[in-house]
Amino acid sequence: MDFLRALEHDPPAELLNETCKRPHNIWETAVWAEVSGRSLVRRGDGTHRLIPAAELGPADTILPGGLKPSHLTVRDDGQFTFTPATALSRARIYERPDPSGQERALREALPALYRSLFYA
Repeated sequence: MDFLRALEHDPPAELLNETCKRPHNIWETAVWAEVSGRSLVRRGDGTHRLIPAAELGPADTILPGGLKPSHLTVRDDGQFTFTPATALSRARIYERPDPSGQERALREALPALYRSLFYA
């Protein structure tokens, strides 16, 4: 099963169960949440979820972070630096003021998002 086939076909149950048991890191989760219109929130009951804006409730708190306009300078070796820019800049860099707090919240919110995709 490769990643393209997985987009069109369900994997065999045995393969899915084995894959889901393995640890994995999703480095881009916060950026994909941003571009998909979801927010990482602390719900009124204290749980954390990745939810669409339409599901935001009055007791929910959006955890800070987002794509910020930036000027990028890219060196020949591929390394880059960035500085803040106005909203007119096309370049964006993801900023999260509390990385460890966001990591803790995502450890709860991401499995809940996965479950919602399969059991909705």
